[in-house]
Amino acid sequence: MTMLTPNNLRRGIDVPLVLITYATTLFGILMLYSATLGDRVNYAKSQVIWLVIASVALIVGSLIDYNRYGRWTRHLYWLNIGLLVFVKLKGHGAKGAVRWIKFGAFQFQPSEFAKVGLIICLAYYLVQRRDEIRKFWGLVRSFFLYRDSGGDYRGATGLRNGACGNGRLARDGFRGGGEGKTSRDSTPQR
Repeated sequence: MTMLTPNNLRRGIDVPLVLITYATTLFGILMLYSATLGDRVNYAKSQVIWLVIASVALIVGSLIDYNRYGRWTRHLYWLNIGLLVFVKLKGHGAKGAVRWIKFGAFQFQPSEFAKVGLIICLAYYLVQRRDEIRKFWGLVRSFFLYRDSGGDYRGATGLRNGACGNGRLARDGFRGGGEGKTSRDSTPQR
């Protein structure tokens, strides 16, 4: 792990994006404070505490080499699917919608973790196929068609498996090689 010096911390970080994000978040907390009836200070204080927790998570997450996330995509994907199924079966409801998992006094929405998990898994999937998806039609073919063992493209299974290609991710998108990896030589000529 590297030392936390100002130069190391700033390297690779989009400073204007971070500043705009914090400005927008603080503006939102101010708007919530002005619109809240009752105990405004405690509500705003809890939002600031969550902002600090998120900032620590941002720093820790940025110190981890992003290539390491690729090793965990399969586990992350199935963990998200399991949590979403668990919510459907045993979740806690509020106002007619079942969205929460309760652990004593702590409760959370797995869909929030699933959003981040899907972004990580989809990014890994696209990186593994970067040569194939350089052109628009290669991207479309990557999501909506699959290659059989002979290297030929077959039917639109991606439409059945979901618009984001979740079925492709589950089937072969997490492997580092094999059928999911393609090269220029194996791409059919059109």
